[in-house]
Amino acid sequence: MLYFHVKPPGILPGTVLPRGSYGRYLLAQGMSATNDPIQEHLRETIRAAHYPDKPNRLLSSFVFETHDDAVFFRNNWRVGHNVYQVEFTNNPKSLHRVCYTAWDTTFGNQIFQAHSFWKNPALYSSHTEVFAEEDLVVL
Repeated sequence: MLYFHVKPPGILPGTVLPRGSYGRYLLAQGMSATNDPIQEHLRETIRAAHYPDKPNRLLSSFVFETHDDAVFFRNNWRVGHNVYQVEFTNNPKSLHRVCYTAWDTTFGNQIFQAHSFWKNPALYSSHTEVFAEEDLVVL
């Protein structure tokens, strides 16, 4: 299946993008279980304990199902980057779909929200990301 991915300019067709770049980025920014402003480590802790069949966000590749979603993401969070058409290098064992703008860092019960993220993810007509523990190849 074809998807869309946002990365800096200059990536050539055939380039393999290794999974886990988001997790490496978070670690490079100093995010950890004790410094987790967007609750990525909390989500991963809840996933590992209760939803082990779901892909680990810190080891995954993230894609968009529509070009419009990729453009919106790029225009709001990755200005200056390009939108690439990609596919997973292998058929993912597990995909997870969720609205990436639905996470609310001000919500009073982050643990409840983390369970909902995995068990009953918010899905709207746009802003949906798909992720899996597979590399991507640029088309």
